[in-house]
Amino acid sequence: MIAMLPDVTRELQRNYPNVRNVEIGLKRRGRDLTDILAFRVIVEEKVNDNDLLPEQLIPKEIKGIPTDVLVKYSGFATDDTSGYDLLTGGIQITIGEGMGTLGCFVTRDAEPAGNKKIYLLSNHHVIVAASGVVGTRVGQPSAPSGSRCCLCYDIADVFCGERGTPGGTASTLGTVLTPAGSSNTIDAAIAKLLGQDATDPKTVYFSNSIEDIGPVFGSAPAILPGDRVRKRGRTTGLTFGKIESIAGINFAEHDKKDPSIVINYNGSPILVDPLSENQLMSNEGDSGSVILNSRNQVVALLFAGVGTVSNGVVNGNGQAVAFPINLVTTRLGISILSSGTASSIPLSGISEAQIKPIRAGNYIREFEKQMRSIPEGEAFMQILLDHRNEVMDLINDNREVKVAWHRFNGPEYIGHVLKNTTDPKHPIPTDINGYSFQNLLIKMGDVLERNGSRKLAKAVEDYSPFAFRFANEYNGIDSLRTALKKFPLCPQCGKPIHKNVHA
Repeated sequence: MIAMLPDVTRELQRNYPNVRNVEIGLKRRGRDLTDILAFRVIVEEKVNDNDLLPEQLIPKEIKGIPTDVLVKYSGFATDDTSGYDLLTGGIQITIGEGMGTLGCFVTRDAEPAGNKKIYLLSNHHVIVAASGVVGTRVGQPSAPSGSRCCLCYDIADVFCGERGTPGGTASTLGTVLTPAGSSNTIDAAIAKLLGQDATDPKTVYFSNSIEDIGPVFGSAPAILPGDRVRKRGRTTGLTFGKIESIAGINFAEHDKKDPSIVINYNGSPILVDPLSENQLMSNEGDSGSVILNSRNQVVALLFAGVGTVSNGVVNGNGQAVAFPINLVTTRLGISILSSGTASSIPLSGISEAQIKPIRAGNYIREFEKQMRSIPEGEAFMQILLDHRNEVMDLINDNREVKVAWHRFNGPEYIGHVLKNTTDPKHPIPTDINGYSFQNLLIKMGDVLERNGSRKLAKAVEDYSPFAFRFANEYNGIDSLRTALKKFPLCPQCGKPIHKNVHA
């Protein structure tokens, strides 16, 4: 089979464009492995046999050897870009300079027992990067707003961190325990979750767990070659590995923008080899995820990979490089949260009854996604985005606009509209406290035109007749999509045609 593999691969890839790779391995039945040796044909997407022509079907056997058609490894690039109602480890975070992973939750040892704050742990190059400072806002899943007018994605403020430098001396940020003049040892940082100070603009909720893995039970400093471990990252999802080596690895990190700049981490990183469940232990974007043992204890903080993926093929050996967690906790002065044990912080940061059912940002993203699924929706969304910040500022800071918005139940109507986006059966009320949706739009049109900029006032004048007329028929996201499909667009500017805009 090994001798035949190159010819089999070439033949299949020539005749079937969907084939990414061919390998020798055990045939699967569903999620179970059999003991049948087969040519495993890795495809980009698996299609039902009934939807293919006979000549498009991959043969059941090749030269008497069974085949097994499998979708390309989930460990290559799952790219979980979802927004999460309840923060957990293993999900995407960013400060707007590339994507990384939220590792787990920690507390600072210096804070008194009765007043511990909750922080998220990740890599310095993820939540501080080149331009970050103390107080830099972290977003999930998208970049933070950078202002107080829209906080859908904002989850935390950077507190402290440490990273190596080309000169070999650790660079620190904020309050850490790293001795002055220390050599390059870790790439790690923490950020304080919003909602724990009176001045915080919003509250963020968390669960002391890792997606796809479960509750975190603190950390374990001891780790040995041969130990089985696992991690969950935003790019490759849940992957399994084995500790290949510890204490003594010298890892050189090359700057992405300038490869001539090299940072050497000497004597501290550990090497994790991928197991058969996944050919790749980590990939770009998994930085910041934590590595756990079989007891769900954090043993290391992942910060780099050895190997990449191109067209479904692993380049390199797919290993991950990580820092022992006891080194990270010692130098930053932190402790990993432990769930379900006596006197520990409970599984969730607050009682279950207090957890908000969903963050508004998830509804907004779904609304935008549905609007952008039709050409007319793109123009509609652009009109909203052109004026969103000014409208939010007026609602927050202008008394007349704020009073009108709340008296005519603006937040309640928007809440129903957004919830209907993900649940079409959710009804839009005909009125709230005696005011209809049309009443709200008429009043808001009046106060926004009077208090807004010339650009906003003109937009209100141009589009309010359509909005008022449509409000009488509105009963959910589908009616908005239907109306937009019927609404003619100008071939020159691409915006909805209206007599106030087009002569």
